[in-house]
Amino acid sequence: MYIRLSDSAIDQELDVTVSPLSSDAEVSDDDASQTEYVMSDDGSEVSVYVPFASAASSSHIDATAAPDITIPSTYSPPTPPSASQQLPQQHASPPPLPHQGQADTFVWRDCDDFEPDVPVFDDANAGIQAEFPCSPTSKAMNFFTAFFDVGLMSLLVKETNEFREFSINFGNRSVREEAKMLEWTAVTIPELYVWFALTMLMPHVRKHRLKDYWSKDYLLTTPVFGRHMSRDRYFDILSYLHFSTSIGPQPNDRLYKIRPILSMLLEKIRMFFLPFQKVLVDESLVLFRGRLSFIQYIPSKRHRFGIKFFVICDCKTGYVLDFVVYTGTDVDVASNDPMDFLGQLSSG
Repeated sequence: MYIRLSDSAIDQELDVTVSPLSSDAEVSDDDASQTEYVMSDDGSEVSVYVPFASAASSSHIDATAAPDITIPSTYSPPTPPSASQQLPQQHASPPPLPHQGQADTFVWRDCDDFEPDVPVFDDANAGIQAEFPCSPTSKAMNFFTAFFDVGLMSLLVKETNEFREFSINFGNRSVREEAKMLEWTAVTIPELYVWFALTMLMPHVRKHRLKDYWSKDYLLTTPVFGRHMSRDRYFDILSYLHFSTSIGPQPNDRLYKIRPILSMLLEKIRMFFLPFQKVLVDESLVLFRGRLSFIQYIPSKRHRFGIKFFVICDCKTGYVLDFVVYTGTDVDVASNDPMDFLGQLSSG
């Protein structure tokens, strides 16, 4: 509740005691929400109003329940707040900017004769590095084995053989029965090199089906395939070719099945060549029509369906310096920035 004093009581600064009205006093309809008390001192009377929480609960004032309220004689009205304590106006001027008043710390001048400090690019170390094992006289196989070296191929052979054993022991019933029926021998590194060579040759000699590459029909025959690997052996390796069996599903990496091989390949790409001054970043679409959650459709490309790559190339030589497989808008690329910032790729 609150007490409202009349101006006369405040001006006289009286030491008064609040005494309630008699118990027979009724609350008027106009003041149904407040009760009137009389304060007396030396015959002076001042009206004080104390509102009820709910006037409808009782029609009479309980004189015995009303407390005595003493107003000290030293009472003085509150002083208004100073200018510094007042609340800001609605259209008050905004606070000064952090650099306001410090214009003398930087002097603006005419920039017609401004010449930026352009660093000189040193291309002494650009180009092919000493770690690259090939020379201008090397054969195509030497360039291929520079990136797909024995270490990488050993990992592929190990994972492929282990996956075949896993399919026999832990695969479903149809897979186990099919695997047991095959006359399987462990894959070797030279055999896997031949398998990759035949696979890369297929786009140069297009056939309707994979089996047609081993066809004996004189209109379709391509003897080179059957000369180096039988049809059944090629399909056996194709069925069990694997890149990673020890790494389980990763919620933030859709490429976890090929991540070890991809990391090894990118390491060699970055090690063998340093770029010249001009580089180019662009997207590339690799044709793919299989089942994949992040397959892209770009009508402007020659192959409208496929896997999208973000590629950075050296403009002088066309060498691919690095690439990122686009697997969705949540692809984060960690940088070597000392502030440890991350960049996010978006579909353009």
